[in-house]
Amino acid sequence: MKEKTYYEVIVEMEGKKYDELETQLSLGTTCVELIKRIEDKKDVFGASKSVTVNGRKYDVKIFERKEDQIWN
Repeated sequence: MKEKTYYEVIVEMEGKKYDELETQLSLGTTCVELIKRIEDKKDVFGASKSVTVNGRKYDVKIFERKEDQIWN
């Protein structure tokens, strides 16, 4: 299964009955929660959480990135 970016999930939500702003705020809150989980522990470099958008389940994953790392 291909991982989707935050923006890919947002694009999928366009044209749906959900309030776009509410969904975006919810996803943003989820991302902040995951970042706080990582920051609170010295030996943890990533966190994930399952979310449901438009009846489809997604895994939101956040990983701490070092300055010299390049992600594709």
